[in-house]
Amino acid sequence: MSLAQPSNIVPYAPDLAASRVGPRRGWLRACIGPVLRLTVSLTVVTVVCRHIDTAGLVRQFVAQSPVWLVVAALATLAQIGVAAMRWRETLLGLRVATSTGTALSVTYIASFFNCWLLGTMGGDVARVLLAPAGERGRVTIVHSVLLDRVMSFAGMGLVILPFVVFGAGPLARSLPLIVSLVVGLLPLVLLPALAPMNNLISGFHIPFAGLLVGLAGSWRQLCSERRRLAAALALATISTLALSATAWCLGRAQNLDVTFVDFLMLMPPVVLLSGLPISVGGWGVREGAMIAALATAGVGASAAVMLSIQMGGLVAVLSLPGGALWLWRQMASVRILAIAPDSAAEIAIPQGPA
Repeated sequence: MSLAQPSNIVPYAPDLAASRVGPRRGWLRACIGPVLRLTVSLTVVTVVCRHIDTAGLVRQFVAQSPVWLVVAALATLAQIGVAAMRWRETLLGLRVATSTGTALSVTYIASFFNCWLLGTMGGDVARVLLAPAGERGRVTIVHSVLLDRVMSFAGMGLVILPFVVFGAGPLARSLPLIVSLVVGLLPLVLLPALAPMNNLISGFHIPFAGLLVGLAGSWRQLCSERRRLAAALALATISTLALSATAWCLGRAQNLDVTFVDFLMLMPPVVLLSGLPISVGGWGVREGAMIAALATAGVGASAAVMLSIQMGGLVAVLSLPGGALWLWRQMASVRILAIAPDSAAEIAIPQGPA
């Protein structure tokens, strides 16, 4: 009998090679996004730094009013609190029982991830994972985060709308402000159109089609709770006002001749551009947008860059306790797991349909 016989057994060595290549490719894909965002931020920061007077920037920083800086910090903290209350109203509108303390703690942790992860969506992911789902299920939490984003945009649109309609000032009819108005209010127009699309897309394998159809149902549920919807929209409007108040306080610290009303019209385009997931936490993009926005009010590049850096820096520093809170929660979960593994598993695994 010949020793060389055909065999249907697949050699194991090629499988080993494939198993080594697979994780490498996954790791490379995971790194592409952060590297690109970091590249965008560094590139824009480099370009911006070439057009500012570094010595003048230092002099302006030293000459600032500490009182206005403290007020700006308080306005930044108020934004986090208002954002938590806005999200809680959305959750309650979707019949997800959520305490004020839970909404505040999860939102505070989310603000930390928004600032310190290589992207601007980290906070939304943190809210989805950390919020207690209860009987409504994790999908409802996802819908609440998406609808909270819609409320945030709508609040910005409601602040802009009177300026555009009544033409209040030279900035009211500017293209960036009109685009911000459309972006802010368009989701409110599109959400009711999701339900009629159910029959059209039900027969096709469209990615996230189920999520969109479910989101339409959650939107109807929120609209049926009119008091919760009105409260969420009111808090979203207050959040936009608080953001502009922070910028105005930082401008007052530098003695900039820019009114609060001007900041109400200048900040929405800056917020939209810096919120795009193309940079690290909006750094670089926010500075470039701030220079362009404040230039229309006669503010120089150095003052605009310092205001932008301080806005981002305030949020980053004030969100650090959120990171500490997240670590404390993780350590508490580890202690519970060590004491009672079965109980910890029940706490860690979301209950209800996912």
